[in-house]
Amino acid sequence: RGSRRQITAETGPGGGVRSGRRTRRNSDAGFADFGIRLKGDKAARIAVYPDKAAKDAIVLTEDELARLEEGEFLNDSLVDYRLRFFQEELKSLDPEMFKRCHFFNSFFYKRLLQTMQGGSSAKEREDAYQHVRRWTKHVDLFSKDYIFVPINESLHWSLAVVCRPGLWAQQQTNMTTSRFSNG
Repeated sequence: RGSRRQITAETGPGGGVRSGRRTRRNSDAGFADFGIRLKGDKAARIAVYPDKAAKDAIVLTEDELARLEEGEFLNDSLVDYRLRFFQEELKSLDPEMFKRCHFFNSFFYKRLLQTMQGGSSAKEREDAYQHVRRWTKHVDLFSKDYIFVPINESLHWSLAVVCRPGLWAQQQTNMTTSRFSNG
């Protein structure tokens, strides 16, 4: 770290840049299309999962793969990659179970905490909800059997699995109703 790395590249046919066996065009779109790797370029994209056409594809770089070494810290892209890999595997092995699950990415919990800081009044809580509302716009979380939430706090990753949130919500409603009817 702290030393300079020389990036060696040469211009190839069509204005692309060649380094090793992979080429890229001199544009961001070309970069994503060819998944290049320049010597010494830690930010070079080397893997896209599940594929580059996916709306929420996970992009891994040389630097992120280096984080898999012992003693290194995982980052959000690596956690999202593994969780996404698990989703795709579940979808192919048990499509019905997959439909009963919801997976948040690694940014959801962080965004949820940011929106809730200092929010003690009803108005502040409503404003906080509006910031994360879009994350669940097209999904009824209470109809799911399992909700997966990756959490990063104090440099440690955890995976919270919320089991049967609809059942819990129904029990809470029943308890509240019985208190009022017995009171």
